[in-house]
Amino acid sequence: MKIKLTLLLLSLLLIAAQSPPARLAPTSPVQTQQSIPTPSGMILYTKNFQGGDLGARINAADKALGANRGWIVAEAGTISTQVRLNAGHKLKLGRGRFELVNSDIWTGSIVVESDTAIYGEGIDKTVIVEPEKAYICIVSAGTLESEQGHLGTGIRQNIDLAGFTVEGRNTVAEGGARSTILLGNAHRVHIYNVALRDTTCLGISAGGTGLTGKHAEDWIVEDCTFEGVASQNLNVVNGQRIMFRRNKFLRAGKTCGDGKACEGVTPIDIEPNSAADVIKEIDIEDNLVDSSKSIYFHGNGILVQNTVGIVGYGPVRVRRNRVIGGPLVPNFSGNIATGIYLARASNTLVSGNEIVRVGHAGIRLDGCSKVVIEKNTLVSTGTGGILSFEVMNTVDSRIAFNSVTVDSRSPLGRGLIVETGGSDRNVYEGNTVSEGVNLVGKGSRIIK
Repeated sequence: MKIKLTLLLLSLLLIAAQSPPARLAPTSPVQTQQSIPTPSGMILYTKNFQGGDLGARINAADKALGANRGWIVAEAGTISTQVRLNAGHKLKLGRGRFELVNSDIWTGSIVVESDTAIYGEGIDKTVIVEPEKAYICIVSAGTLESEQGHLGTGIRQNIDLAGFTVEGRNTVAEGGARSTILLGNAHRVHIYNVALRDTTCLGISAGGTGLTGKHAEDWIVEDCTFEGVASQNLNVVNGQRIMFRRNKFLRAGKTCGDGKACEGVTPIDIEPNSAADVIKEIDIEDNLVDSSKSIYFHGNGILVQNTVGIVGYGPVRVRRNRVIGGPLVPNFSGNIATGIYLARASNTLVSGNEIVRVGHAGIRLDGCSKVVIEKNTLVSTGTGGILSFEVMNTVDSRIAFNSVTVDSRSPLGRGLIVETGGSDRNVYEGNTVSEGVNLVGKGSRIIK
């Protein structure tokens, strides 16, 4: 009996080792606070403090709070003195415009410590204006610390941001190193009901360097709007348990003063910088990427990559997002290159997404392994000889129950799934494709 059980267990293990991955288990819904808190307890008003500008008055109120927990309520005005918001203090920005004045491109205008929050009165009610000659608006104090010769290593925790718009005005290309909201390796971050409009660098970035073993952790960015943001709108470079949900990404991209695109742009980007970084438990769900009104053709809608070779990558889950490159009309290929692009990713689920009228592939897998691509709908993706759904140099993956079709209003698209390069040992099941599924891998198969 023991021998039979042993043989059965060995058989099951062998089947599991040879089979492509099953669907990755979904995470439980996370409940978060959606309303903007009303100041209570100890409240100090900046109008009652002295200072040459609003920043100086906020700092004076912060100093008066000392070690006490409490609120600072600020009226609209100009912030030219760098604000330092210390632990236990919450800053409430009233209605109106808060103009940031800063000429140092490596420093932020508002620095936050642990256990802090910045709240406004709501999107477009409270407007923070990007510095004319700088980029970083809100920054964690942890990003100012260094360790073992590496910058941006510090960790701050329990940071909330909600209820305001950041409006861009810098017209000089930034270069892809700085972010409008830069919190580095912070832990327990909640950003909600925030809008970035026409800002001139990366939008919101989770994670700093991982070269000293630290990373961002427990972030939720939800119900935010990114409009005309110049570079990657919302990105993870080094983090775990990061959730991006119910955000809107509209008309991605911005032109700078020379009339050219400020940067290349992808609205949602998972992009580690070194093998020491961490990418674990990343959820991208229920977001809208709509580049119908973008002013130029740009990169990808959602990019998930591991080109630096992180060991233990994932899981990453990309679920129920809509990516729209443009309207379904004749002779128009859209404003997005690839809808969802996986580059050398593994342990990744792409499920239930809708991708409409992008110029290149609706979904492209490049050098991936053990990924699951299921129940996605692609409409008029690809153009002419450009493939609509490409599986390139990808192995041991499952592509199932996807729909790849062409809408008659946008006949430039294609309706096929194609393996290319060294792709092999992939399983295809239940896909609806008007032009078929083409395989190159000897070990790949179609289940009918």
